[in-house]
Amino acid sequence: MISFDTITRNAILYAKFSLGFFTGVPLRGLVFGASFLFALIGFVRRIRTDHHMVVFSGMTIVVSILWPTFAGMRQLFPVFPFYFWFVVWGLVEVSSSRTWRAPLLRKAVCSVWVILILFSFGTSSIETAQLNFRNSRVMPFGPNTEEAQRMFYMVRTNASEEAVIVFFKPRVMRMMTGRKALMINQLEEMDRGDFLVWVEGEETDQQITLAELSALRDSGRVRSVSHSGGFEVLRIVSPADLPAPVSVGVEAPNER
Repeated sequence: MISFDTITRNAILYAKFSLGFFTGVPLRGLVFGASFLFALIGFVRRIRTDHHMVVFSGMTIVVSILWPTFAGMRQLFPVFPFYFWFVVWGLVEVSSSRTWRAPLLRKAVCSVWVILILFSFGTSSIETAQLNFRNSRVMPFGPNTEEAQRMFYMVRTNASEEAVIVFFKPRVMRMMTGRKALMINQLEEMDRGDFLVWVEGEETDQQITLAELSALRDSGRVRSVSHSGGFEVLRIVSPADLPAPVSVGVEAPNER
């Protein structure tokens, strides 16, 4: 459900993830803040001519923040080109406008910001390319790692084609195994799945917590199928299949 807490949480998470886009940039917090100011200036400069971009970007951001669960940065990827479009116009406005003072200082600040961004992104791209070659083009994380492929194999081996897999990235599970998948983070909804794949060390609200998983184990609701490489595949036991609790009563005294 939509609440003030979910709206606040999503807004903070999207701000943090947007800051992560500047990873590798020196003083990235300051650089990100400057980019926001430049984008705001460009927004004011181009609002009359680029109103369609403003409407699309604004509606995308609002819908993403109001969405009950955090859907990740892919929700904001369509906005980034327009964001940097307004950043560029902000830079143009600051560096060339005659209404602003200290033109040399303004041009120097804008030039340093652009050079810093290009140098940092270029360095990051080179480092990523080198890492790609060192690992024989296999990423050290994601669905193509050896551990993830082993987990997908275990799911295909143990789950029938009609089975439903609970996984925090259901579309990846569907693509890699051909099984239907759901993202469930509430214990009371766990009956909707047949298998649960829990990822160790994944701090996200898109899967149940370790404490909740322990509670399912203790109640017999899940049974481990395999555990390797940070992935645990568990079979979900329906409450109807659980053994009935044995009631211990007090035997009535014999009447004489």
